[in-house]
Amino acid sequence: MKSSRPKDRAASRITSAPAARAAVSGLGITLGNLAVGALWDYAARHDARCLPWLALAATGLLCAAAVHRLARTGRLPHPAEEAAASPA
Repeated sequence: MKSSRPKDRAASRITSAPAARAAVSGLGITLGNLAVGALWDYAARHDARCLPWLALAATGLLCAAAVHRLARTGRLPHPAEEAAASPA
Protein backbone atom coordinates (compact mmCIF):
# COMPACT_ATOMS: atom_id res chain seq x y z
CA MET A 1 0.00 0.00 0.00
CA LYS A 2 1.34 3.39 -1.01
CA SER A 3 1.58 6.06 1.68
CA SER A 4 0.42 9.61 1.07
CA ARG A 5 2.73 11.14 3.67
CA PRO A 6 4.88 13.23 1.27
CA LYS A 7 1.77 14.96 -0.02
CA ASP A 8 0.61 15.61 3.53
CA ARG A 9 3.99 17.09 4.45
CA ALA A 10 4.03 19.35 1.40
CA ALA A 11 0.53 20.56 2.16
CA SER A 12 1.43 21.22 5.79
CA ARG A 13 4.51 23.22 4.73
CA ILE A 14 2.42 25.35 2.40
CA THR A 15 -0.14 26.14 5.06
CA SER A 16 2.27 26.40 7.99
CA ALA A 17 4.19 29.46 6.74
CA PRO A 18 1.17 31.82 6.70
CA ALA A 19 -0.05 30.30 9.94
CA ALA A 20 3.33 30.89 11.58
CA ARG A 21 3.38 34.51 10.37
CA ALA A 22 -0.12 35.02 11.72
CA ALA A 23 0.84 33.51 15.07
CA VAL A 24 3.96 35.67 15.38
CA SER A 25 1.97 38.77 14.39
CA GLY A 26 -0.71 37.96 16.93
CA LEU A 27 1.88 37.45 19.64
CA GLY A 28 3.53 40.77 18.77
CA ILE A 29 0.20 42.58 18.88
CA THR A 30 -0.66 41.00 22.23
CA LEU A 31 2.70 41.91 23.77
CA GLY A 32 2.46 45.43 22.36
CA ASN A 33 -1.00 45.92 23.84
CA LEU A 34 0.23 44.59 27.18
CA ALA A 35 3.22 46.96 27.16
CA VAL A 36 1.15 50.02 26.22
CA GLY A 37 -1.45 49.14 28.85
CA ALA A 38 1.23 48.83 31.53
CA LEU A 39 2.76 52.12 30.42
CA TRP A 40 -0.66 53.75 30.50
CA ASP A 41 -1.20 52.56 34.09
CA TYR A 42 2.28 53.74 35.10
CA ALA A 43 1.65 57.14 33.52
CA ALA A 44 -1.70 57.50 35.30
CA ARG A 45 -0.15 56.67 38.69
CA HIS A 46 2.73 59.11 38.21
CA ASP A 47 0.76 61.95 36.59
CA ALA A 48 2.64 61.65 33.30
CA ARG A 49 -0.28 61.25 30.93
CA CYS A 50 1.75 62.21 27.86
CA LEU A 51 4.18 59.29 28.36
CA PRO A 52 2.17 56.63 26.46
CA TRP A 53 1.57 59.01 23.56
CA LEU A 54 5.24 59.91 23.37
CA ALA A 55 6.19 56.22 23.41
CA LEU A 56 3.69 55.43 20.64
CA ALA A 57 4.92 58.38 18.54
CA ALA A 58 8.53 57.29 19.04
CA THR A 59 7.63 53.74 17.98
CA GLY A 60 6.01 55.04 14.81
CA LEU A 61 9.00 57.24 14.01
CA LEU A 62 11.42 54.35 14.57
CA CYS A 63 9.39 52.10 12.27
CA ALA A 64 9.27 54.80 9.58
CA ALA A 65 13.03 55.28 9.86
CA ALA A 66 13.59 51.52 9.55
CA VAL A 67 11.41 51.31 6.42
CA HIS A 68 13.22 54.33 4.94
CA ARG A 69 16.59 52.70 5.60
CA LEU A 70 15.46 49.42 4.04
CA ALA A 71 14.24 51.27 0.96
CA ARG A 72 17.39 53.37 0.71
CA THR A 73 19.67 50.33 0.84
CA GLY A 74 17.63 48.55 -1.84
CA ARG A 75 16.15 45.87 0.39
CA LEU A 76 12.58 46.85 -0.50
CA PRO A 77 11.38 46.46 -4.07
CA HIS A 78 10.26 49.58 -5.87
CA PRO A 79 6.49 49.40 -6.62
CA ALA A 80 7.03 49.93 -10.37
CA GLU A 81 9.65 47.15 -10.50
CA GLU A 82 7.35 44.83 -8.56
CA ALA A 83 4.44 45.49 -10.92
CA ALA A 84 6.63 44.90 -13.99
CA ALA A 85 8.00 41.66 -12.55
CA SER A 86 4.57 40.10 -12.05
CA PRO A 87 2.48 39.85 -15.23
CA ALA A 88 -1.15 40.85 -14.78
